[in-house]
Amino acid sequence: SDLEIEYYEAESLKELAERFVDDGYFGEIPENLQNYIDYEAIAADLSYDYSESHIAGMNLVFRCN
Repeated sequence: SDLEIEYYEAESLKELAERFVDDGYFGEIPENLQNYIDYEAIAADLSYDYSESHIAGMNLVFRCN
């Protein structure tokens, strides 16, 4: 079987959550609601599929499929 690894250079799962929201992974969020986004909760959900590691001086967040 083929192993696929998806990785992002990010300081934390929270930073990855912020990036996913900014990139539209959760759809378009009206500006007046953006202050109510709970990035910690999104990061907690991401932790079920993603892991964090420090490799070669970089912080990486990754998941294997």
